[in-house]
Amino acid sequence: MNILALVAHPKISESRLHRSWANAMENTNKILVRKLYQTYPYWKVDGAVEQAILGAHDRIVLQFPFYLYGCPPLMKMWMDEVLTFRWAYGPGGQALRGKQLLIAVSTGGPSEAYQAGGFHNYTINELLTPYHQIANLVGAEYLKPYVFHRARSVTDEEVAVAAADFVRYVLDPKVPVQSARGFGRS
Repeated sequence: MNILALVAHPKISESRLHRSWANAMENTNKILVRKLYQTYPYWKVDGAVEQAILGAHDRIVLQFPFYLYGCPPLMKMWMDEVLTFRWAYGPGGQALRGKQLLIAVSTGGPSEAYQAGGFHNYTINELLTPYHQIANLVGAEYLKPYVFHRARSVTDEEVAVAAADFVRYVLDPKVPVQSARGFGRS
């Protein structure tokens, strides 16, 4: 299985968690990692190049911090430029049919904040519904998201455990996660 990870963190050098996830994936030599903010510093996404890369992969990971209930703006622009009508969906749009989509996000708050009556009023899975619908639209299998809560208060040891756990999950979404303090798959 060919795996592509698209990492969209505007300040990845300041994020111990996202930086460790990306580095751990790169170190496997089994996952192609593309850091969108480094690849497109001037926000000129090359849709044709990205489509060719997507076409060569079976599992696509979208990794980003979940803030304001969505992805960072460059990831959204990437989706708009790459997941186009007649390529990804619509008449003749079959390019992603049968592939797998895995969303990997971090939140600053605890998992308890993501429930009915919690601070955010909805579960994380409900808030990730647009990504599930994108998978439906393009005919991809939507894998259970990997969600890491309380990213702001994580220790270095927990970051290391979570990075190893995350890579195991990206390589095989059927394996149970090991992360401590309630982190891991939602």
